Amino acid sequence: MTQRPTPRQRPGQEGFTLVEVTIILLVLVILSTILLPNLGGFNRLARYARVKEDLGALCSAISRYVVDTGELAFWQWGGRDGGGSNADTPDRTSPVGLLIGDGDTPELGGSVEGENWQLPTIEAFAESTDFAGLSVQFRVDTFGNHLIHNTPLGNGTAAHRTPADMVNGGTSAGIPGGLLFDPSSGQGFNSLFAWRGPYISDAVDPDPWGNRYMANVFAMHVPADSASDGFSSAVVCMSAGPDEAIDTDFNQPGGWFTGDDDFVALASASSGR
Repeated sequence: MTQRPTPRQRPGQEGFTLVEVTIILLVLVILSTILLPNLGGFNRLARYARVKEDLGALCSAISRYVVDTGELAFWQWGGRDGGGSNADTPDRTSPVGLLIGDGDTPELGGSVEGENWQLPTIEAFAESTDFAGLSVQFRVDTFGNHLIHNTPLGNGTAAHRTPADMVNGGTSAGIPGGLLFDPSSGQGFNSLFAWRGPYISDAVDPDPWGNRYMANVFAMHVPADSASDGFSSAVVCMSAGPDEAIDTDFNQPGGWFTGDDDFVALASASSGR
């Protein structure tokens, strides 16, 4: 009886020799030394592209908020304001001065005057440089509370009226029917100012290095009793970048300079006030 060949004995089924295995390993090592640096570069460029896209979206959201609401500031109140003259006007000395997203708080680099970038949520701070002697107390709040939920400081009360609030009930004397007007708010005739968010589609996640995005919106604020004075600093959205250290000053009234490897996008240029 003829014995069938085992798998090791079948033609073409011989294993790799030691020389062949060595050659294959050498080829893999050579390929890895060529490809790995390139893969690291692609990963770095992908992070840079993402942070630029995120910052651009935040700045765009802030600009659309300003256009829709008619407000040149973020407020820490809830009174269904809509820009212009209102029955429930916000406290003009209590604006929100720093908006932040989710993530860790970056370290402060070098001799930067950027401590306000590091403030926690709901913290109060004074930024009175170039403010014509006016004392203003700012607060820290999240992007989400203003640009997603319309509830400053997370208080559950809508700050700005929405389009749903703008239908004239026809009960106020002297107000023609059909106008986009909320009689209970005191808003002026034919005003179209309203919060039309959400202005960003989802929560503001950390930047590619795990730190929070930030915007120094204090510079938007002009007090009602000092129309010709106020901050001249630019409003920017910022990431501390790959070194995870803040290298950009919080307030730069003389013009904007981005420090070291920070990423900065301009939301509003200096007004020259």
